[in-house]
Parts: sequence; C-alpha cells; structure tokens
Amino acid sequence: MAVFTPLSDAQVAAFLEKFDVGSLVSLQGVAGGTENSTFFVTTERREMVLTLFEQGEHEELPFFVELLDYLDEHGLPVPGTIHDREGVALHSLAGKPALLFPRLPGKHPTAPNLAQCQALGSALGRMHKVSQHFPGHRPNPRNLHWLRAVHHKVLTYISPDDQTLMKNEVDDFETAFSQYGALPQGALHGDLFRDNTLYEGDQLGGIIDFYNGCTGDLLFDLAIVINDWASNEDGSLNASGKRVVGIGKIGKREGHFRSPFQGFRNRVLTQPAGREKPSDHGNAKAVASGGTTHQPGRGSAVPALGCGAFPHPTHGILVALRVHQ
Repeated sequence: MAVFTPLSDAQVAAFLEKFDVGSLVSLQGVAGGTENSTFFVTTERREMVLTLFEQGEHEELPFFVELLDYLDEHGLPVPGTIHDREGVALHSLAGKPALLFPRLPGKHPTAPNLAQCQALGSALGRMHKVSQHFPGHRPNPRNLHWLRAVHHKVLTYISPDDQTLMKNEVDDFETAFSQYGALPQGALHGDLFRDNTLYEGDQLGGIIDFYNGCTGDLLFDLAIVINDWASNEDGSLNASGKRVVGIGKIGKREGHFRSPFQGFRNRVLTQPAGREKPSDHGNAKAVASGGTTHQPGRGSAVPALGCGAFPHPTHGILVALRVHQ
C-alpha cells in the first residue's frame, strides 16, 4: 500500500456521497507498497480503506470485486467491497479506478507463531473449499507455463550452480506435474505473504490485497504461504518445523494432497532456498516478475521464479507434500 495519487478531503468527501457510509471525518494516506494508492478513510459511522488502482489490467478489476464479494458472502475474513446506493462497487476517482473496503482489524505479523500459522491454515482451507465453486475465471499468470517460458531470463543473474539447480528443478517440476495429472482447482489469493494478513494477537483479523487473485491449482497458495511463513532467517525452509505442520495440515483435511502424489511427496529437498545476492536482487527479481521491483517487508524466501537463490512457490509444494507422508 502507498500513495502515488494524492487526494484532497474535498475529493473524498464528494466521493463518499455516493455511498451510505456517513460523512468524511479524516483522510490518511498509507505509506508502503509498490502498486496502488491507499488511504484510511474515517466517517462518523465507520472506518474504511480507499484504494486507487495505479497499475495492472483495469479490465480485470471486476474479477477481484466478484471474488472478494463471493468470499465475504461465505463468511471468510476478507474485505468485501462496499457498494454504493445503486449497488455499484467499482468507481473512478482522480482519473483512476477506485474501490472502497471496510477496514479490517489487526496488523501484519512479523514473526508468525504456531497459533497464527494454524489460524491462517484454517482460513485458507475454508477459503479453498468455498472457492472451488466460484464461477469466475482468471488464469494464474505465474503457473508452470510461465515458469517454463521465463526462467531462462534469470539465468544470467545467478551463479553457475544455481543455474544448474534451476534447470534441473524446472525439468523435475514439468515431469512430476505431467505424470500425476491435475490438482484440485479453484480461486486463489495468489500473493499470501504475511504482509497481506492482519492479526490481533493470535486471531486472524483478515486476509487482504487480492489483486493477484486468479483461478488454478489450489496448492499454489499453500506453497507461497510455506515459503514465507515457514522459512528460516537464512531463507531456507523449515521443512520439519511445527509451523509447516500448522499451516500444511489443513491441506490434507481439505483434499489438497491426493494419492497420485505418493511418489512425488517422498522427494527430499537436497538444497534449501537460500538468500539472493544483494547486488543481484533487484535486476533478477525484476526480470523474474515481468518488471516488478522488490517489495519491502516480504520474507526472505520470495517466490519470484527460480530455485536456490530465487525460490519458486513450487519449493513449498514439495515441502507441503512431505508434511503428509
């Protein structure tokens, strides 16, 4: 979250007149983030979050609105969009697409404990169970097809050993996923780092920022979560730790791990996902993510593209599968 397009009190007050939310009391820009402009909006009746969309494909915004509203209607801890008096959620403000959300309680966890991981695992399992019936469709832009097409661009930024590791891993991923068939499908968050969650103590207050939401393999979300929530300070994955179990056990209960993966799940990660070199991080990450720069506050194990220095979410898949042996 950040502010790239400043707004005046008068602009926001006029904007709020379309909604049944009360009159503006205060407006505060939110620092941080790299993509959209975000503001805390307070009226005499409630606290809200106003987002202006600066980047991305604006024609895809209705998908995110529909997904958030669908999950909110099914009782998930997400910020369902606030609709105006005519039932419309998506508007324009200062020449940018704009959405208004309820402000959820809590703050981002910096060092998640077991109880917080269990709370997230429970919410993610419930979300995936519901999302399998979501009627919308947006292909995952970071699936294995993307990995196959783009990983070559990163090779010049990493060491020869990591180049070999990346090539071998991509080959192994392709072989495994082609051999064992389709995974359970549904709507995904697609970016479930710890800074996209809010907690009050050990209680999950909300899952936010669904702007990488898509449809595809449900296991993709769990893999990202394990990379960020169950990684050690050096970037390696805590494959045997309680945090992995706390997050991953919900996957077994919700049917994410199926019998065709009996062989795949016995695979052992022979090399941890290490830290990237500081001098290489920006350039390689930008190439890997199609131009996206580093986002402060992320965990060290960023699921950008590769293996070793730049771990991909599929590292998390391997660990998740091992949890359920």
